[in-house]
Amino acid sequence: MRAPQLTVTPLAINAAQFAAFHGAVATFTFPDPTYVSTDFSATIDWGDDSGGPVAADLIFPTTSPTTYTVIGTHTYVRDGAYGAWKPINATDAAPVLTPNSSSILVSHSNPVAASTLFTASDQDGDGIAQYDFWGTGTAGGHWLLNGNALPNSQDNFINASQLSQVTYQGGAGAETIWMRASDGIQYGAWKPINATDTAPVLTPNNVNITVSHSDPVAASTLFTASDQDGDGIAQYDFWGTGTAGGHWLLNGNALPNSLDNFIDASQLSQVTYQGGAGTETIWMRASDGIQYGTWKFINATDTAPAVTPTNVNITVSYTEPVAASTLFKASDADGDSIAQFDFWDSSTAGGHWLLSGQALPNGQDNYVNAAQLSQVTYQGGAGTETIWVRASDGLQYGAWTSISASSSFAPASGTSVTSALESDATSIDATFSSAGGVKSVAFRLDYDPELVTVADAEPGADLPDSARISFRTAATEDGAEAYITVTSEEPIPAGTVNLASVSITPRYSGRQHEGLRRLHVHDVNGGLFAKPEKIRIRIDDVARTSSEMSGTEQDVDFLDRYSERDSSAPKIRVKILAPEASTDNASSESILTEDPAQDWADLRTPVRIAIGELSATDTDLVSKDLRHSRRWKLDWSTNDSATNLPEKVRITFASLAIGADPAPNP
Repeated sequence: MRAPQLTVTPLAINAAQFAAFHGAVATFTFPDPTYVSTDFSATIDWGDDSGGPVAADLIFPTTSPTTYTVIGTHTYVRDGAYGAWKPINATDAAPVLTPNSSSILVSHSNPVAASTLFTASDQDGDGIAQYDFWGTGTAGGHWLLNGNALPNSQDNFINASQLSQVTYQGGAGAETIWMRASDGIQYGAWKPINATDTAPVLTPNNVNITVSHSDPVAASTLFTASDQDGDGIAQYDFWGTGTAGGHWLLNGNALPNSLDNFIDASQLSQVTYQGGAGTETIWMRASDGIQYGTWKFINATDTAPAVTPTNVNITVSYTEPVAASTLFKASDADGDSIAQFDFWDSSTAGGHWLLSGQALPNGQDNYVNAAQLSQVTYQGGAGTETIWVRASDGLQYGAWTSISASSSFAPASGTSVTSALESDATSIDATFSSAGGVKSVAFRLDYDPELVTVADAEPGADLPDSARISFRTAATEDGAEAYITVTSEEPIPAGTVNLASVSITPRYSGRQHEGLRRLHVHDVNGGLFAKPEKIRIRIDDVARTSSEMSGTEQDVDFLDRYSERDSSAPKIRVKILAPEASTDNASSESILTEDPAQDWADLRTPVRIAIGELSATDTDLVSKDLRHSRRWKLDWSTNDSATNLPEKVRITFASLAIGADPAPNP
């Protein structure tokens, strides 16, 4: 349904200049009779640039319920009529703000001045009165006024006089910022700028590096880091996979693997990387204090040592072993020193690696510390065989390196290689002489392991069936010793019997007895202090004139724990076969006796006193067994009789090993 239409009819008026006019100026009709005059309003335009609303009481109803009259009052100051109106479109332009760039790099540590980001002007010449700044804050950036952050996501009205105090501080990444300008009456359109605070970029100097576990590499030498927006580096993050056992270190202490290790930039000089056993990937990234850049990786390899043969084909001797150190060179590309070697011999020709003259087992690893390399030699076999060596830096072994070793030694026709090389192995018999009643006897054979190997001992053929034998060897400062103990439930027959067969192998063919030095009796019938009867142990064919025997005196060691005055004080007697009583084989014979008629050597003869199974030169053991000085009774003799020295001599055990040389008492 359409609303009723109002119809206005202007009325002509007659008015004189400067004379007040009052009367009807228009009528209007409205078809709805329910309306009254106060329901309407009217405005009069008098045609002389004046006019305005009509008071409500100047709208009158007429005789018709739908017609009304508008009454007005006006005085014209000019005579005549006005021409037609002519329009002019007058515009007061709003200011225009223009960004210098639609995308910019910004810094959180060095905010950028707002005045450098845009220009603003007003086409109509109005000056800029005010600015409005808006920040989205999506990356954490802010507009600042005098260094104080302005709120994001709202208008920030700033007088033009304060523009120099406005800056923008970047966040962690990119966000859009907005600006507009006002001439004091109206604002121009918003203009956006995309502002980006970039993350630092870390660049490895090399993606594949060689590292050392003994000399960690400084982290600062592995990469460079910078931030395109000019922010400084505030922090680093180090990550190690640890697959090879390597570690990042801070002040020499290992940082955990498979975790972030955040290190302030001021501590970078304290960070190093220590290699593991092989190759692993390490990771690094840098932060400007707001955001971290992307991870960058480096493949770090701690190389294993490499062994390079001096010659892959060598000629070796069975009788003159060659020093291992002359056969190869070993080095580690990462600078690690060599900690250990591993030697392997296929033994197809019967050769051996030797350590201090002792054969190392074939067909297995033989680990030797680098400090002992000078003690390792290789002894050729009968023909050609392959020997192997590899080196370790303490963490890992390098690859095996092989050398083909050939020897001119050849077995006799019909003889196997093994039997030919073992043909020099032999056994020597230790004969035992006693008056009977002996059920156990222990003796020691001194030898030079560089010249001979004492391998084992078997009970002699003349011993009772219940006889058993124990055998062990021990290294000494100047060689080695073999300890042999024979025990039997039944007494060993009186007289001279075969006590033991000792297996030996000379280092050099045809020189079976070189290196056998001396024979010593330790105890009889199972006790260190048991009072022994007269016995004699002898090994024939020990060369007396060998260089190892020169100047060596035969010794007889005896301990008797009983003393007439003090049963707790051992009495030590030293008895030596007199030089004139020696036989050709005296140096291969050891005698233990209490027979006072036995010829004794003068005490001025150099002697060595042995206690138990260890020599008195081991002063530590002596001090443990007999822990303090005590008064000893020294028995001594001339070559034909024994005499007790009437006075008492105090001897400490430190000097006891040196010996005493008292003057005879007339």
